[in-house]
Amino acid sequence: ITLTKIQAIFFILFFSVELLRRNKFSIDKRSRYLVMYFFVTLFGLVNAFLFGEFWALIGWNYNQVIRENFISVFPKIIFAFVMYMYIKEKGKSYLIENLRLATRVIPLSLIIVSIYFMTIGNVSSDWWNVVTRLTFQGADPNEFSAIFLALGVFSIYSVFFSKSRVWTLVGVLSSLMVAYSVFLTLSRGGILTLLFCIVLVLVFFSKRNMRRSLTIVLIGVVFLGILVMGGFLDLNPVYERFFGKHVRGDVSSLTAGRTDWAESALNSIGERLFLGFGGSTYASRWINYQNTGKSAVMHNIYLEILIQYGIIGLLVFLAILIRAFKDMLVVFGEKSFMTREDSILLIPYISLSLMLFAGLALSWEWRELLWYLIAVCLAVGSFSDVQRDNDLTIVRRRI
Repeated sequence: ITLTKIQAIFFILFFSVELLRRNKFSIDKRSRYLVMYFFVTLFGLVNAFLFGEFWALIGWNYNQVIRENFISVFPKIIFAFVMYMYIKEKGKSYLIENLRLATRVIPLSLIIVSIYFMTIGNVSSDWWNVVTRLTFQGADPNEFSAIFLALGVFSIYSVFFSKSRVWTLVGVLSSLMVAYSVFLTLSRGGILTLLFCIVLVLVFFSKRNMRRSLTIVLIGVVFLGILVMGGFLDLNPVYERFFGKHVRGDVSSLTAGRTDWAESALNSIGERLFLGFGGSTYASRWINYQNTGKSAVMHNIYLEILIQYGIIGLLVFLAILIRAFKDMLVVFGEKSFMTREDSILLIPYISLSLMLFAGLALSWEWRELLWYLIAVCLAVGSFSDVQRDNDLTIVRRRI
């Protein structure tokens, strides 16, 4: 049991007690999607026991699958549910206040972690004796890069919106160190997520501060040019990772086998299209072992869910995401949410988008940060309902 899981248990209990004490423990039109997904995963566990074909792969170790579901699966959905209800109850001001605090704490934390990673906290490896990659100790470079970028949105927000020169400088330093850390990992998924991050923040943040946005882009381009022309930043390793002789003309090598696993999943899902092969990562490992000879997960959130829980499970998961991003369009389309203060509510949506984009190459459907962001985004959507109810009450009083 890790520290993260202990914290999750604590907050599940804390949120639950607070909601019960205030008699606010109820299911609404947003949390019902989480409840539906919980029952999908519960049935997935039953499906694994009754019809799973992967048991020989793990020596018929039933406890292993039970432990996987009760430690890594069910708690994430329960945490998202109670956290959503708690934030909804506390209100918009509460969330904004905590996000504002996070734009101070997280950038400082990222600077510290980046320094540690660049100095003594990394493990180096040679990729085909062509380039050297750095990996954070005990972490997958792809996951490290994506999580770093998802949290880096808090730093970028300070660059665009902070009124304090000190915190703007902290945001700039933190953002640059996050980007450089991703570069050092030479993770193809991480670099693509970095580019996607740049596009998203420019699209969403620039509308609310166009003048500063143009200044940031100009300074960024000039700074990058100075680093490259001065020999301080070598882009050749990036070229080798994407277009070098070891990946040219070979899609499987370029994606590190992910296209092979995707093909494996799509060729097999027809056998159990609706309910999947059972709620365990060993289901996808078994399928890939059968089709490719490698016991590997799908390295894709959506294919992983499809294989384990079938088309029903995937549709419910997508329904959660659609609900969250539909709320984003509604919330930020209302005049009452167009203030400079409310722009901070964009952070969880951008971070969630980065996690989901990175999930095209990662099987991290049960990553803690993903479900934290889903809960926050659903909560932001609920504030629009509260605002409409308040507006309706005011109209009725006037009548």
